[in-house]
Amino acid sequence: MKKNTPDFVSGGHTRRIKHSGLRLITAFFNLYELPEAKNLLFEIMQYAMKRRVSIPRDPGEILEFCHYIRSFVRGSYLMQFKTKQWLLDDPSDHPSELLQGNLSDEEYHHPFLTFKNAFTAYTLDEFDDFLNEAVYFSLVACHTLPGNNLISPFIHLAKMLDAAQVLVERGIRRR
Repeated sequence: MKKNTPDFVSGGHTRRIKHSGLRLITAFFNLYELPEAKNLLFEIMQYAMKRRVSIPRDPGEILEFCHYIRSFVRGSYLMQFKTKQWLLDDPSDHPSELLQGNLSDEEYHHPFLTFKNAFTAYTLDEFDDFLNEAVYFSLVACHTLPGNNLISPFIHLAKMLDAAQVLVERGIRRR
């Protein structure tokens, strides 16, 4: 008799499901709009950097968002390797500054470059550590500040959210 042990990383599922990066990204944007996700991420960061103050939101909501943003980061990680498989519609000549967000002009025209830059600077484990630390310090009113640099991964994550939104808005399809 085969013994199935639960996979605690996936939330208790006993089998592994292979996901594509685009599916994980679109699933994230089906749950959260870009402004809502960026505001919640900014709020988590804001309260993580405050001493003796915890975030006034429901902790379950924050932990659920952390779970979904982790899957988004994994989807972004997978998208950086498959740049030649995807075809993007051409951007307009004069991009909207609202759609461009935090991206530079080069990153706006080539959104996969944003994912590549983020994962050359930080690994998946470092993004997980960043999310763990930011969520922990935002939920707990403590006397110390986070030990690691939380600002740089936050900027990369905000840029990845903008780049993923550009991918969804411009239309991405297989070659």
